[in-house]
Amino acid sequence: MKIKDFVDKAKNYIFLGGLLIAITSGVILYADLPKQITQIKADHQETEKTVSTLESTMTEYMAVQKVVQESAEKREQMIFELIKEIRKE
Repeated sequence: MKIKDFVDKAKNYIFLGGLLIAITSGVILYADLPKQITQIKADHQETEKTVSTLESTMTEYMAVQKVVQESAEKREQMIFELIKEIRKE
């Protein structure tokens, strides 16, 4: 009987110890939650800034590309006109 009582108490203590570990882990994770939420918000804001920067850079690139294209077309046209004049002479 004494051994059986001892085993039953040991099982109860083991169960309570496991329950205590689980509760402690939950409390630690819950306590860290606001910090994680703040970090996620900061990461999100940083991502939005990066996307905005990339969009403006792409817009600038497209504008420069258009100017370069127009300049190349004008240069090509001028060369063509120059060749026509040289052939006339």
